[in-house]
Amino acid sequence: MLAGAVPDQSTGVAWATVTAPGLEAPLGWDTTSIETRIDPSQEQSKLGTTLSRSVPVGDDISLTLQNGLSITRPLPNAAGQVHSWASSQALRFNILPTDTSVSLGADVSSTDDKWLRTLSAEQKLFGGPFSVTGSMSETAGGDISKSLRAGFKHSW
Repeated sequence: MLAGAVPDQSTGVAWATVTAPGLEAPLGWDTTSIETRIDPSQEQSKLGTTLSRSVPVGDDISLTLQNGLSITRPLPNAAGQVHSWASSQALRFNILPTDTSVSLGADVSSTDDKWLRTLSAEQKLFGGPFSVTGSMSETAGGDISKSLRAGFKHSW
């Protein structure tokens, strides 16, 4: 290194998500999503998939079943890390006239010894770009984690 030179302290994360239609079978998934992520600062990479199936329940409600699975592994030359996995299952009710969704789910991973339950509700505001989400989830220690978030999402 040259005298007075500043060492490179840049960090970053790269990720990509691809979403595609699922199988057209009567009991098949209607949406498939594959996500990959590389995080050099955590010395790990992740590959995951989510499968979902939505079914209308009357005129005003739809029901969505989601199943997810991900695998996390250390990057080459990473010291002391192990492979891990996680699975998530969720059942989401979408109340169409009010743009409200309520989700019940559970997650399990290779680091937990039990399924951890989750409950969340999201209200979209002003036609969709803004939202408020409240959630409660069980921690591995048995405590309840609560959060309230506001968000903005725009696709172009």
